[in-house]
Amino acid sequence: VKRASEILLDIKNILDREQVPFYAIDFVLEQYREEDEKPNPNGEAVRIQEFLYSDIYEEDLEQRIMENAAVLEAYYKEQDAKKMLK
Repeated sequence: VKRASEILLDIKNILDREQVPFYAIDFVLEQYREEDEKPNPNGEAVRIQEFLYSDIYEEDLEQRIMENAAVLEAYYKEQDAKKMLK
């Protein structure tokens, strides 16, 4: 989460500098397997969706990322449960 917050701040700063506006961002930071640089299904990952531009600032950013990730994870679980009922 710490690294994800650093990357989001960097992305926002770059896009601001280049005058590229955005409303929200979807973002995934995954741990890769070192041996072949492919996604590691057992590794840690941070997934956020529709994270608002206005929420990307240093103060408590990690907390906002964790909250967004928890909401997204709950959504995925809900969708998986619906699939199981069909």
